[in-house]
Amino acid sequence: MTKKRTTRKSSRGSKPQKAPPRSNTHPRPSIEPEDGAGIAALPDEIENAPLEVLEEEIPHLEHFWQNVMRAAGCEPHSPDAIRGASGVPHRLISAGIDEPGHRLVIISGEPDARSAALAQSDIQAAMSRDLRVLVARPILMSAQDLALGIARTTGRSRLSLKDLETFGSRPEEERNQLGEALAPQLQPLMETVAQWIRNAQSLQSFRLLEVVQQILEQIVRIHWITPDGPGADLTDLFAGDPAIEDIPLGTCGFPLFAFSGDEMETVNSGTDLDEIRRLLRKHNVFQYFFPPPDQLALGLVERQPQDETAIVRQLEQSARLGHPHAVNELLGEDVQLVDLIDALKERKFLVGGEVSLELTPEGESVRHTIRYTPREGTVSKILNRFNVSLDVSKLLKP
Repeated sequence: MTKKRTTRKSSRGSKPQKAPPRSNTHPRPSIEPEDGAGIAALPDEIENAPLEVLEEEIPHLEHFWQNVMRAAGCEPHSPDAIRGASGVPHRLISAGIDEPGHRLVIISGEPDARSAALAQSDIQAAMSRDLRVLVARPILMSAQDLALGIARTTGRSRLSLKDLETFGSRPEEERNQLGEALAPQLQPLMETVAQWIRNAQSLQSFRLLEVVQQILEQIVRIHWITPDGPGADLTDLFAGDPAIEDIPLGTCGFPLFAFSGDEMETVNSGTDLDEIRRLLRKHNVFQYFFPPPDQLALGLVERQPQDETAIVRQLEQSARLGHPHAVNELLGEDVQLVDLIDALKERKFLVGGEVSLELTPEGESVRHTIRYTPREGTVSKILNRFNVSLDVSKLLKP
């Protein structure tokens, strides 16, 4: 039986709107239907095909993104698209406005990190100067986890066609025995993949082609030639965290794939915002929106060693970019920004070098657990802004 598709209607008309003018107020985002967006060469029923892979009954978690917005301190909205300064509509999954904090938080419908970052810049250019746009992009699967699971099951990081031919040449009884032996090890991996699909399918936010594009973006790191000939070398996927493309662009790769079924239900229920914030911290998402200053300082020192004055100046810039500080994670809550570097030195996370601060082995150990997580987008955002300012100032010199 064919399911009837439902479409979301916008309260605005279909006539294109101009980008909102700059002003001293904080205008509401220009929310419009996504007329003409997408891949024009494909029929609508293919381009916008919903993600429906599992045949099991999967409940619609329609409040998930709204509650993520509330946990991030925003009033949730449900637009289909928003036009930037270029006039191009950018597909949105959700959005939230934090009026006191002068922030617009967006869950982008773009399938790749670069497109999401470009959308952020375009939308930011259409807003007033003191309204900051933050973008998160849902990541639906992890090729890294998949590759590690395959390696654990097979005991190999490289699989060649010769291996398959060797397996196929074995007697049927031997092949069946090997299959039965591998089944218990494959089961957890298959359940993990099934949970990724449940998470994505339950939100009804993703188009089939966008999911395929995300998969291709991650598996492109596979080498299809091995020392034994044609095959798949998974080695580069082991260190390829799914958010690795988002981090240097200053956006947040939201690890939807990492949420369990119970966690998805908890967020969707919205009954306990503190618990939702705890889950977002667990997955290193909350710290993107509200970075702990002590961890942020270590990240800035690791990525671009500088003196104490420069680090403090960059920490102060965080709130102006739309990322107000949370409480410290490593130091006491009462440690002020002016005393932060000295406190990190006393705890032996930092040491003063000849010309700049450096991480100690203890600081390196702390950074090792979080340097490739979604929270790191904030570090890049600050450094990108700081470095652009330096480059422009050099260009303007006579």
